[in-house]
Amino acid sequence: MKIFVIILIASIQFLAANTSADSLSQLIKQSEGAEKVTLTIQLANQLSYQSRQSAIPVFLNAVAFARSINDKKAIGDALYAAGDNFYHFGLQDTVLIYMQKSLEIAQELSDSSRMGQCLLRMGNAYNLLNDQTKAEQYYLDALAVIQSLNDPVLSGRTLNNLANTYGQWGQYVKALNMYDKVRQYFETADFTEGLGWLNFSIARLYKQISDYEHALKHSQLALEYYQQISKSTGDSSGILICYGQLGDIYIQIGDLDKALEYHQVALRLRQKTGVKSAIADGYRGLGEIYYFRKDYPKALEYFEEALNLRRDIRTTTGSANLMKYIGLIYLEQGDIKKGRNYLKGALSLARKSRQRHIEKEVLGKITGIYLAERDFEKAEKYFKQYIAISDSVTNFEVSNKITSYLVNSEIEKQQKENLQLTQENRIAELEIAQQKSVQQILFLLAISALFILFGIIVLYRQKSRDNKRLVANNTEIFTAHQQLKHEIDERIIVEKERETLIVELKDSLTRIKTLSGLIPICANCKKIRNDDGYYEQVEKYIMDHSDAVFSHGICPDCMKKLYSDINKNDT
Repeated sequence: MKIFVIILIASIQFLAANTSADSLSQLIKQSEGAEKVTLTIQLANQLSYQSRQSAIPVFLNAVAFARSINDKKAIGDALYAAGDNFYHFGLQDTVLIYMQKSLEIAQELSDSSRMGQCLLRMGNAYNLLNDQTKAEQYYLDALAVIQSLNDPVLSGRTLNNLANTYGQWGQYVKALNMYDKVRQYFETADFTEGLGWLNFSIARLYKQISDYEHALKHSQLALEYYQQISKSTGDSSGILICYGQLGDIYIQIGDLDKALEYHQVALRLRQKTGVKSAIADGYRGLGEIYYFRKDYPKALEYFEEALNLRRDIRTTTGSANLMKYIGLIYLEQGDIKKGRNYLKGALSLARKSRQRHIEKEVLGKITGIYLAERDFEKAEKYFKQYIAISDSVTNFEVSNKITSYLVNSEIEKQQKENLQLTQENRIAELEIAQQKSVQQILFLLAISALFILFGIIVLYRQKSRDNKRLVANNTEIFTAHQQLKHEIDERIIVEKERETLIVELKDSLTRIKTLSGLIPICANCKKIRNDDGYYEQVEKYIMDHSDAVFSHGICPDCMKKLYSDINKNDT
């Protein structure tokens, strides 16, 4: 019932769009010059909502007419509109040609807004072509141009696409922080389409990190925004990508019935657009559902259809995942050679597009294939690559998981072989199989022991390095401690010397006696009155009140006065 209602709504929107397109066609016939180009672009955009392919000739007519009137702005607008349609149609090489020409005209006219739009779309195209270096550069160039315009819509779009790119590269925190800035831009501009795309992008990121609760929440929010847009414009492209994403999330949760419902609706909407990349993604979703249901023939049919469509439009986006599933199906069907070839193809594409989760999964499967074939040299080669890319488990845990997987694979394989045996030969073949299993298990245990030993050696070396660093740090700490102790000892010595000096000074001060104040002295005999009121010699008074000691002698004047006779006799 739900599917029927959605298809009915899409049909009503299609009829309304056709009515609007007829009105535009009449206006185009009555118009001239740049106005005719603008109306033709509007008509092409209206048609593109229903079928991107049917809109291509109309866009090309707009470009041709703009060139015939030699209006540079009209030519640039028509080239951009046509390139934008080719982008949604999946022809990214063509997008780059049209956007480059539109960019050159925008630069000539100093039209910063159009320059930013062209750079942004070229970044998108390079991202879909898996040229992530160029994609990032074009996004940053677009951001530099757009931010100078104070245009929140274009700034938000550019940041949103750059955040999506970082999310694809596994820089999730950086992407989420950037999404917060995007939200501010779109809410400021009240940009419904942008908020829909933002929530879709956030949901996709949460799906990548297996946070399905948040992925569902943001997918539903995105769907609500896109339903508002569809009611006002008739554009259901946002609805179909939301249905596709919701289908993918329910696949991961394990609700395959609900996943099938969403993907079937999404595929019908995608087929109406005629966009091969979108249709391919619809086939991929249905293929995954039937793969998990173990309906391998049906799953293989959908995956191969999707892969052929990807090859038709010369894009490798999503091809690594498709080749992985095709390889796994061939392995399930017993065609080891085909399975291995597809897995190797998936590995190559995953490395080019930096899809590390696919690369890791494929490396594990290829390792298992070579171990089953007893090609231990190649098994070791791919296992080392698996260890190098693994970022969630230690080498020891990886070894145990792979060993467990291989043992389980051997047991399952043996069980399948046993079912094919005839009743007469079953006992004999079971004995042979048991011997082989014992040998293989012993070998696997030996391999496991080697891997464990390798892990222990790695851990030992790492611990040795850590111990060396610890010893070096301890040495530095001990040296610093000794220097500090030496400084403390020196300070203690200085402090003691200071205290000794203070004591000496205090002692000296206690010994110092000073004479001060008014001293009563006899004007005639020069005796001094002491504290008791008695007069005494000057020498005694001073010696009692200070540390001075007198040494008596006679000055020349007194010598003459007292001993004048002696002086005469001498002469």
